[in-house]
Amino acid sequence: MKKFFLNLSKPQRVFLIFLCVHFLIWTFLPLLKTTMHPDSVEAINWGMLGGWINDKHPPLSGFLADFFFNTLGGEHDIAIYILAQICMIIAFIYIYRLGRLLFNDERKAIISAILLEGVLYYSMTASDQFNCNIVSIPLWAATAFYVYRAVKQGRSTDWIFVGVAFGLNMLDKYSAAFQLAGIGAYMLLSRDARVQLRRPWPYLGAIVSAAIFAPHVYALHSSNFVSLSYLSRNAIAASHWWMRWTEPLLFVLSLIAAAAAAIVIYFIGVRNAKRASSKDTDTELFLSCMLFAPIIAMILNSMISNLEMSTMWGIPFLFLVGTALVYFFPRAIGGKQFKRILIGCYIVMVIFAFINLSKYIFNSKHRIHFDRSLYVEEIGDRWTAKTNGAPLHFVRGDIWFTSILSVYHPQNPRTILNVDAYNRQELNTESMKKYGLLIVDDDLAGIIERQRELLVKLPIQQYNYKTQNLVGDAREYQMFYVIIPPRGDKNDKDI
Repeated sequence: MKKFFLNLSKPQRVFLIFLCVHFLIWTFLPLLKTTMHPDSVEAINWGMLGGWINDKHPPLSGFLADFFFNTLGGEHDIAIYILAQICMIIAFIYIYRLGRLLFNDERKAIISAILLEGVLYYSMTASDQFNCNIVSIPLWAATAFYVYRAVKQGRSTDWIFVGVAFGLNMLDKYSAAFQLAGIGAYMLLSRDARVQLRRPWPYLGAIVSAAIFAPHVYALHSSNFVSLSYLSRNAIAASHWWMRWTEPLLFVLSLIAAAAAAIVIYFIGVRNAKRASSKDTDTELFLSCMLFAPIIAMILNSMISNLEMSTMWGIPFLFLVGTALVYFFPRAIGGKQFKRILIGCYIVMVIFAFINLSKYIFNSKHRIHFDRSLYVEEIGDRWTAKTNGAPLHFVRGDIWFTSILSVYHPQNPRTILNVDAYNRQELNTESMKKYGLLIVDDDLAGIIERQRELLVKLPIQQYNYKTQNLVGDAREYQMFYVIIPPRGDKNDKDI
């Protein structure tokens, strides 16, 4: 390790230290929480369910979450925080590698990567939660890197890597398709890239992507496209015509706000620096297509489909923010400018870490300081008492409460995500009579609706619990549950 470290250039050693500090801070800080973010627990649950589909997204994030969580014993939350930061470190490294190709300047390549620390979602948000958006970030970066290197260096194997990276990205989240808009625009508009279209390798890469994504497509068709119904739930109901214009505008403004710290760091760092040499037209085209075409494609899709646009959906689109700043606003980067930007990134890291730390210390919301062990034990005991010790096979309801039971209960009950399509084979009249079902929700109306779906009407029980933050402030909450005993116990009275 010492030899490896000494063989690096000085800027590379600075970059390596920065990555280590980033990894340590954002991995260990969330351990101050009592329980994981709902997205993180849900991802583990998806992986435990297995198969190539779930109720929202393709399966890759679930596969990774389940693998890492169970690799470290199936109970240590740090496994998920490690996984999230591995994703971010990979993204930083690919942006650095792309920067070396674009700039042929070690300092500029490193700056283009470390400026991502100033993107809100790439630091404090990626530390607080793990979901498919976090997995997308390194895959977007890897895809862009291999496309550019394949075009500029003509390596046939790079198109295979493009296929692997893009295929995995599609296997993680459908919005990866918007990157195809950027790749397609570049391949058609760039003279260098059009040359590659006359070779077989880009098409081989496309076949590789299709092969990786194919199992999910088959499962999607077999499930009556259950995961696509998640998109319809984000439609803007009974919206006015002007909502189609304000949604995209707010989306773009939110992305700019998320990257504001990176923008400020760069321009403060290069103040008074001389303007650098002129830009390369083809590289400018590549960055423009990869940065703006996906955003435009998502906006058009939202306007046509009347979908609400969540800022979280645009997280991967920001992976080239640092690169674009360095390239489109070129300045001579000497040791002084490099040091300023590095210090600025560390300052922002500390500020963001302090914000998360304050939240973990003073916030007593139930999804930050929830005693999951007590919840699993007490709800499990109530199930056992009500069913005379029957195993807990199925749970349904609020995805966070059900996922906690699926992940941490000793019997790992299966969460039923959709009783009308994909999981009908597992939860039907016969299986519910045989194994029973536990319904949990923090919304009374939700409990009633879920009973109506299952054509049952049993007593709704209340579960009271308390959360306490790190300074001792406590808050009381309540949730509701219904126990449907095995073998259709008819002794229960109606509500």
